[in-house]
Amino acid sequence: MLVLSVKVILQGGPTPPHTAKAIRDIISAFGGKFYPPPPYLSESAPSDYHLFSSMFNDAFSMKHINSYENVEKGLHDWTISTYIWFFWEGIHILPMRWGKM
Repeated sequence: MLVLSVKVILQGGPTPPHTAKAIRDIISAFGGKFYPPPPYLSESAPSDYHLFSSMFNDAFSMKHINSYENVEKGLHDWTISTYIWFFWEGIHILPMRWGKM
């Protein structure tokens, strides 16, 4: 029998719920490690903010995700239900976002 182990790495955000000692203790109790958020990188793709903020808010907001399969299903359902104009808009607002960086 082949047993695979899965290692999950959690990276916190700068907001108080993510940096609270209670949250770090819970993560540690389950064998996880808490990593602080990375510094802001100006090379970060502006398209990432458009895509991932919408994906998180639409696909995973207010949902309890307890398995990898649920993550896959959420991403699949979000991709299927998202209209093509969303992606078109994200690409076409890039020049404006690049001007702000």
